[in-house]
Amino acid sequence: MRESSGAAGRIVILSVLFFLLPMFFASLYFAGNLYSAAEIVEPYNLSIFFGAAAYVLFMGQFLLSSRMRFLERFIPQDRLISMHSVSGMIIAGFILIHFVLKWILVFGYTGPTLQVALGAAALVLYAVLAPMAVFILRGKSVKGKKSPPYEKTKTFHNFFALAGLFAAAHVLFSSSTWSAALRIFTAVWGVLCLGAYVHHKILRPQKRANLTLEEIAELTPNIHRYRFGGVLPPTLQKRRPGQFGYWSFIINWEKNSDCARCIGPEEHPFTFSTPPGESLEITVRSDGDFTQSLPALPLGTAVFLDGPYGSFRPRGLPEGTPLLFLAGGIGITPVLSVIADTETRRKYPMALLWSVRDKAEESAGRGLAEFAENDQIFMRTIRTRESVSEGASRHIDATLVREALDFLGIGKGLHSYPAVFLCGPSAFSQSMKRIAREIGIPRRRITEERFSR
Repeated sequence: MRESSGAAGRIVILSVLFFLLPMFFASLYFAGNLYSAAEIVEPYNLSIFFGAAAYVLFMGQFLLSSRMRFLERFIPQDRLISMHSVSGMIIAGFILIHFVLKWILVFGYTGPTLQVALGAAALVLYAVLAPMAVFILRGKSVKGKKSPPYEKTKTFHNFFALAGLFAAAHVLFSSSTWSAALRIFTAVWGVLCLGAYVHHKILRPQKRANLTLEEIAELTPNIHRYRFGGVLPPTLQKRRPGQFGYWSFIINWEKNSDCARCIGPEEHPFTFSTPPGESLEITVRSDGDFTQSLPALPLGTAVFLDGPYGSFRPRGLPEGTPLLFLAGGIGITPVLSVIADTETRRKYPMALLWSVRDKAEESAGRGLAEFAENDQIFMRTIRTRESVSEGASRHIDATLVREALDFLGIGKGLHSYPAVFLCGPSAFSQSMKRIAREIGIPRRRITEERFSR
């Protein structure tokens, strides 16, 4: 996600510091260990540098994926996930360089040792698990084949923790980790990152909210609204508009065997479609095996909820800043809770452009038309699969965006640009960002909520 320029600056600074952390680790090794700077590029020293970088970033992966709330104060959750993905590709390259250089320089004449075996085990696990993380967990299929079940792939994904343990031991047993400072940093960084992951997997689930499914309302044949009841912990009582949570549905397998085949205990992210202070609801389109099975859930089903997360809201923006929402299909969900929040509507002028397939899909935007009729927001809904009159658009285009900007008074007063909030399928998001670029809206003014499985 991207927010105000100040928030964007913090994100950039913290991201750069994270990726520069391997340099600090490497400096602990090279301090007092080199006669000249030119020695850094010698093959053995390069192998140490890339191995150190791979270790630091690999351990950092567990920190990025552990949903630490203090991190989200500075970097939104989906940006942390993006850093997690980018880091994985960088780590793969560093590991490969480290392995090749070490094979050429060391293994050829020293033979296998416990330390080498631990590194090899970490390498094999990473080589097996990384493609799964890149393709399957991001919803990709391999060679046109259907992806394996989400729950099973997530289980295998957790074996990264074992690879992390092997990698930490490999580094600690290495003769290259020669100084006390280096060993302390290696151990502390490993314990910190793996400890955060253990907290995420074992301790954090004990703190989830215990809810029950109270109502399922069919809005269209493939869009349903789910309402939940139960005692909310303080964190959820203080949730903000536009945030989301990780939901886990606990099925009675004996009574609901058909339903349970597609609904396992794994968590899935869904955005709250109601603002704070109202009943807890989510609105879901049935697209995959999991979401297609949700409407069959019996009322009273136990639900675990971890949240709230996310920054899809006007956080840190001065009061009066114009807000432009661009939503595609079920991407209206996070927008619903923001626009429906009375306090947010009072503080900020709003405009919404919403692309839907047909009139039936508009039922997912409960209440939006009423806000527009009462002149509380500017709203245009585009139906992409229905015939339109001559000259009318079947998609959100630059003309419609400029109409919304005119309503918000952009260029006519204090504000040169609105804060843009974008949510929808990937193709829709790319199209909207292209239009924003053509109009001249800076990228730093766009907050994007990305779809995920």
